[in-house]
Parts: sequence; C-alpha cells; structure tokens
Amino acid sequence: MSSLLKHTSEEGAHLLIRNELTSDMACFCFDVLVRHLKNLAPPDDSHLPKHSIPLFVTWHSNDKRLRGCIGTFKPIEFPKDLTYYSLARYLINLSSAVNDRRFNPITYSEISNLLCSVSVLVSFESCAAYDDWVIGTHGIQIYFYTKKHEYSATFLPDVIKEQGWDHEKTIHSLVRKSGYRGLIDRRLLVSLKIVRYNSFKATASYQDYTLSRFYTSTRVC
Repeated sequence: MSSLLKHTSEEGAHLLIRNELTSDMACFCFDVLVRHLKNLAPPDDSHLPKHSIPLFVTWHSNDKRLRGCIGTFKPIEFPKDLTYYSLARYLINLSSAVNDRRFNPITYSEISNLLCSVSVLVSFESCAAYDDWVIGTHGIQIYFYTKKHEYSATFLPDVIKEQGWDHEKTIHSLVRKSGYRGLIDRRLLVSLKIVRYNSFKATASYQDYTLSRFYTSTRVC
C-alpha cells in the first residue's frame, strides 16, 4: 500500500469511527442481504460515508455461531481525480453472507436469527515477534511463502479472545486457516510476517434492522 493511500485510508477510517460507525452500517448490510434474497434492487447507498478503508463484514447466528466473514485489507487506489468507492459499495461486493466458501450461504429463513457486525481496521503495524501483540486488543494477519505457494490469514480481535487462545495457539491456528497443511516447525514460524491492527466494530441484530429506516420496504416476516 502506498504511503499516500495508507494515510488516506487511516484518515478516512478514523473519521468514520469518530462520526459515522454506528449500528446503521450493520442495518444497511441486513438490507443488502434481504434485498439480495428477495431479488430486489440494491438499497440506496447515497446516505453512507464515502471513504476507502479496510473493513470486514461478519454474520453470526444468535447462538454466536459464525455464518460468514469476508473483508478487505487493501483499499482500492483510484486515480487522484476519481472518488474512492463508497463504504456501501464495499459492503455490497463483499457479500460475506452468500460468498464465504467456508459456510453454506445464508438462507431467507435464517435472517431473523442473525447478528451483523461491521469492523473498521486501523493502525497496522509489523510485529517484532510472534507475541508482539495484545490479546483482546489486536487482530493479527500473517503472511508466509513456500516454494510453491503464498499463504495469508487473519483473525479479528474478537475471535482470538472468544476462543481463549494464547499467542502460540493463535499463530498455529492462523497457519492452518491459511490453508497450509505441512509441518509447523521453527523454520516456518520464524519466516512468518505478522501484522497487528486495531478494530472498531458496529453491530446490529435483526430486531435492530426491523426498527431501522431500511426495513419499511423489505419486510421479512
């Protein structure tokens, strides 16, 4: 990521966190999903802030079972005379509810039992060691290479805390999440590039969605 884009991304993310990261964002995601499942046109996104930022959209069932999580670490860099994609466009294109291949797509009958979270990622820093990050505060991303493949994976801060993992278990779990199935030995561990980051989250339940301005034209029940 260029220094200019990184600065723009951080500036936009912090502005969003200060002023605009509310449950309204997650309610908008509900509206995207409902409209998709009902074959309706996408919702109007003109009211949402326009920043190019790293973010993740996560879906859980009410019993806290993960149903989908997809995001981006790389804000799209446009020519200087063009406006960055809106946050809304990211949310629509990520489609974590229907395109996360680890899970069956969310169905219409599940909607009333869902929670949606929008996580904005900021303050990316390289770690000096495998444990150079704080459990419950930082999310981490790993990168590493073998002769044939490039691997990467991430856990948001909440995931690590909820699982009760220590630093070593988190790193081992990330290596497996990346798709790597070989031996996890010291040589591999010292080759990892580890990046820590902070995450700010807004969450909405289906009930929140039914009370939002988005619900009026897409009644599910």
